[in-house]
Formats: sequence, structure tokens, C-alpha cells
Amino acid sequence: MDCEQVRIGLAAYAFGGLDAHDWRVVTAHLGECAACRAEHASYADLMELMAAVHAWEAEPDAPGGPPAPDQAIRAERQRRHPRRGSAAGPEKGVPEE
Repeated sequence: MDCEQVRIGLAAYAFGGLDAHDWRVVTAHLGECAACRAEHASYADLMELMAAVHAWEAEPDAPGGPPAPDQAIRAERQRRHPRRGSAAGPEKGVPEE
């Protein structure tokens, strides 16, 4: 896949919507292409923010109200990757075939 083809599928990749073959192809491309990695990072940040908002919506009476977007992203990264503290890079699980 070239960059144009990968970029078309990046949203599906970030949202877990690719089949196993396409997931592997996009993952390999992201390992080699800084421009596509940067675009993927924007989707990853959006996914983390959406997850944080979803978590807050599940517990709307939690003290303090909804978190600020930057705090929500940091908290979600820490929750998902407690050893690293960030979610950089294409490190999602391989979809089932």
C-alpha cells in the first residue's frame, strides 16, 4: 500500500475496522512512514479523548465533572499503558481473522 491508500484506511485502522490482512499491511506501513504515523497519531488522540468522554458519561456524577480534554487524554493513556504513560505508535492488538 502507498501513503494515499493507507491514509484512506487510517480511520478504520484507528477504530478497529480493518480485517487482519489490511491491519498488518497498515501496521507495517506505519512502521516505515513518518507522515502516515503523524496522521495516525491524530486519530489515536481522538480515540483517547472519545474513550475518556465515554468513561465520564458512564459515571456522570463523579466529582469534578468532565475532565479537560488534555487531562482526559493523559488519563486514558496512563490507563491503557501504565508502564509507558503514552499511546504513541501503532500498537493495537491484531484483529481476529
